[in-house]
Amino acid sequence: MLDVVNRKVLTYDDNFEFLRNKQLFKATYAPIDDFYFLWQSSKSKVGKIDLNEELFLKKKLAKQSLEQEAKWLDSLKKAGQISKEMAAFYLAKNQFQIEKLKYFDSDQGSFNALSAFDFFNASQATIESQISALQADEFGDFLIKELDPKEYSKLPIHLLQSENGLFKASLLFKFLDQELPKLSYGEADLWFEKYGSHLNSEWLEYLKERNRKLLEVEQDILVKSLEEERINFENILAQKRGKVVYVDLWAAWCVPCIKSFPYSRSLQEDYKNKGIEILYLSVDENHKFWDKVVEKYHIDFPARSFIAMNLAESKFLKELKVDFIPRFLLFDSEGKLIHPNAPKPESQEIRMLFDSLISNSNEIEHNLKVTH
Repeated sequence: MLDVVNRKVLTYDDNFEFLRNKQLFKATYAPIDDFYFLWQSSKSKVGKIDLNEELFLKKKLAKQSLEQEAKWLDSLKKAGQISKEMAAFYLAKNQFQIEKLKYFDSDQGSFNALSAFDFFNASQATIESQISALQADEFGDFLIKELDPKEYSKLPIHLLQSENGLFKASLLFKFLDQELPKLSYGEADLWFEKYGSHLNSEWLEYLKERNRKLLEVEQDILVKSLEEERINFENILAQKRGKVVYVDLWAAWCVPCIKSFPYSRSLQEDYKNKGIEILYLSVDENHKFWDKVVEKYHIDFPARSFIAMNLAESKFLKELKVDFIPRFLLFDSEGKLIHPNAPKPESQEIRMLFDSLISNSNEIEHNLKVTH
């Protein structure tokens, strides 16, 4: 509850929803909140059960309660207990919820996210301007979460084909915010060129700045080799100049990291004579048994297996957020970072990327020979 001091305010201008639940619904939560809670529970991967019948009933109750709320809100306005401005605000929110309910298919347990986007994006009448800005951010998060993988992959194309409206730019920004970190810097530049004109300048600048932030941080990693030599990571890259370097960031506590080692060893074997080298960089805090661990997992390669010695101090590793591993970095033959989240060694994507880099390198070398 808010305690308003030295300001004239009508009873329901503040805490409308709290008073609505208490007085109209006689409950802590509104029926629409109960429906959303059950909806999320039905989608849980843990102990998933069929809740379609319950969802149908909760959806029906939610719609009835929203219609009841609209009438109650109108009566409060007529009685002078809520201002016209606040009444319009809450009525717009109410109508938004009613329209949103239509896209929940309780029989199929799915939400028609793209159709909901198309409707709300083009609708100016259903959502008044005073509520749209507040709803856009939350609703955009919800839409992206509800998209199935196929819809999600097609989302940017769908957005480009949609007319400009309430949610288009917001949803595109959210999609790019999630996906750009997964791309190489070259791919990201192409995406900026393709989608940038559909964003406002502030959002675009934010995405570009964040995307390039890692390149501006010194690669200040001090590492130790199996031969007990301590060396800066940049010096290692200098020694590997002329080769594409794929760096596997791992730790002994990371089960997915360990499971990927057979794939990375196979990858190295297939590309060892093609100008590509795989390095293993442990980000374990405990250095004591590191050499035994790399031997156990068969990655004890001289000049290719290292451990970070300044994990807490390295700005580069902090920016990388190495708590989230496995993580794979890709550096070009000049030692420049070209992919901050390279594909996993077991994926077909990494082989396609390697082949592309090799092809481009051969083409450049051929052109140089022709030129001279």
